[in-house]
Amino acid sequence: MPKDAKFGLVFGIGLVLLIALLFFRKEPLPSAIQQADTKPTVRVAQPTRTAPVQKRAEPREPEPIVPAETEPLEEIPPLPPPPVREDGKDQ
Repeated sequence: MPKDAKFGLVFGIGLVLLIALLFFRKEPLPSAIQQADTKPTVRVAQPTRTAPVQKRAEPREPEPIVPAETEPLEEIPPLPPPPVREDGKDQ
């Protein structure tokens, strides 16, 4: 294994471990959770005023689909036959 590959591997593992240590949080004990939850902290939202509801407009009838007037297509000429080799073999 080349030296730069070893260095990259060690550096990458070290970086991952460093980030894991920075963001690691220790979970609190269950007894600490029960003590913290003795007082509920609930806020009641105040009612807000809303705008009056407007009626929707009646849906319109869809316009009929009319095919566009087009010119007839030109006839496509047939393809020329494939070239033949001088020795008579297929390509």
